[in-house]
Amino acid sequence: MTDRLHPLLVLLCLINLGFVHSTNAVDIPLLIPMWVLALASPWLRRLQGFLIYRAAWNCGVLIAFALLVQHATTSGMLHMLEDGLVLAVLCQVHLLNNVGEQQRPDLTFFNSFLIAFVTSFFAPDFWWSLLFIAHTLVFVPSLQVYVLTGSGYTIETADVRAAVRDSAPRTTIIVLATALVFVFWPRDFDRKGWLKEQLAMPRHLHAGMAERIDLDRQVKPFLSAKIALRIAPLDNNLSAVPTHWRARVFSEFDGRTWFPQDQSQLRSFTASDSPWVHEVGGPWRRDARGQPHTRLHVIQYDRSTTRLVTTLAAVRLTPEDLSGCMLQPNSFAGFGIIQTGGETTTPISYRLALAQPRPLPTLSEHARVHFTALPDRAVPQTAYELSEKIRRTLAESTDALAYANAASSWLQSNRRYGLPGSPGFASNLGEFLLGTATGHCEYFATTLALLLRCQGVPCRLVGGYYVHEQSQDGQAMIARGRDAHAWIEVLTRDGTWHTYDATPAADVRLTGRDGEGIWQATTAWMQRIWSQITGFDDTVRQDWLSGLLTLPIRHPWTVLAIILVIFGLRRRHRRRSRQPAVARFERALRKARLTLQPGETPREVLVRANNLNLSHEQLEGLQTAADEHERNRYR
Repeated sequence: MTDRLHPLLVLLCLINLGFVHSTNAVDIPLLIPMWVLALASPWLRRLQGFLIYRAAWNCGVLIAFALLVQHATTSGMLHMLEDGLVLAVLCQVHLLNNVGEQQRPDLTFFNSFLIAFVTSFFAPDFWWSLLFIAHTLVFVPSLQVYVLTGSGYTIETADVRAAVRDSAPRTTIIVLATALVFVFWPRDFDRKGWLKEQLAMPRHLHAGMAERIDLDRQVKPFLSAKIALRIAPLDNNLSAVPTHWRARVFSEFDGRTWFPQDQSQLRSFTASDSPWVHEVGGPWRRDARGQPHTRLHVIQYDRSTTRLVTTLAAVRLTPEDLSGCMLQPNSFAGFGIIQTGGETTTPISYRLALAQPRPLPTLSEHARVHFTALPDRAVPQTAYELSEKIRRTLAESTDALAYANAASSWLQSNRRYGLPGSPGFASNLGEFLLGTATGHCEYFATTLALLLRCQGVPCRLVGGYYVHEQSQDGQAMIARGRDAHAWIEVLTRDGTWHTYDATPAADVRLTGRDGEGIWQATTAWMQRIWSQITGFDDTVRQDWLSGLLTLPIRHPWTVLAIILVIFGLRRRHRRRSRQPAVARFERALRKARLTLQPGETPREVLVRANNLNLSHEQLEGLQTAADEHERNRYR
């Protein structure tokens, strides 16, 4: 590996580390040594001649590999992705610092391509796409320089620059061809890939959206800016839109995992909520106290979940476009989505009418016990102590709702919010209860549920979306993927459920927003563009094609300007594509006032010029240009 090729390989290695970092599957402390060793490679390569350097590297790699094997055998499949990516970048950094002048870096190129390919399954977001473009711009000229070094040709700095310039048109053609394929055959970004069901990818770990909630999960979640829900009030009163929109309900807790509420646990489909009744050929409805006071039009873009997103106050649901699916009522007053055809990403639209649902006349004792059950020997003692501490601050006659309000307020004031993977995040529920570490909404909701159940208050955990953002047109409220949230519903003795959220609302609104500076604003703008790209479907494609076909009619001068720009760039490219030696020889001919005859070589022109009455300066310039042209052509 020559010194001319090594800087390009350093760039490839740094981009590979960026690929791995974008998956959020590897802890940053594990990647920091890799970054340092890659950046220090130009200086570390000078030590390759020392035996102690090579021995240290080999021993370090063996120790790291042994630790990864030991970690894999003890944790099983849980950290397979993390261990595999760490091993891949470790090999890349090792090769970068140890491939000598006489060795071939073929494995470095193969490993670089493999890392880009594998990470595409786990981080296909905006930042990965930027890294992939950078990888292409570095990978192609690196291969060209590598081929030149393999041919025995001495590579100069000018040759490296020429290889980079030469690869740019090829890369541009590939990008344009990919864009055309994308336009005429758009990819479904929400379609389940062949690895999605095999591995738990961090980008799909939304709060409360999984089939169950595992509190020990430490993987940093993917905070998507893609719109998942749009709610438009029919009377344009945005303040009437509820903030908490439920998708899943969890009622059983074993100390570390929440399991969804289902009919088998309660022995009856209508044991906890008033049921939905389907009117033939019409909407779904359930009994309410009084007439509906709010009517909403809802579009659910999120089709990754198998639940229809509604609100606790919904008493009437009128489907508008179910897009190849049907609804199935659940025991928790929600709806499941059953696909009647193939998988689709087409949004679901429906109308809701809101009122106070009429509770069940009686709540069975079995159901009440179920919603107050605590896991055996799995509740930290801190939860019991904290529950009693809050109870002592209230009057003896305090009811369940007053206690829930006090416990929720106490958690909002005395516990800190944080996301998994961030510094200081709790490794378990006990740390969060003690207040020594931060926690996300699932920790806040679980803690509130434990405090309530310790006092015999029936409750359950709910997962869905926290709606707080207004749409750009000001006509609706929207929820993005990053707004996935978890909270608690408390059951009173009259059978009515009430929503309580212990997570600080200000922190929830800032989730995924690190500030309002220039960098954050630019990042948000680019993420919005990427969301539009991933939302490109058949409908948008038809709109684009129709716009392109009607463009010459609506904007003829714009089309003419585009044609002139393309023509000018083509002429400029033709002029620049000529070799410098040829251009200098043509200039020498013009100075000598000579014209190249058909079929005449530069050497023949030189012989003809010597027989003419030319100045010494003209003959010398023509001789120099002809010699350079000949060397450049036959070297």
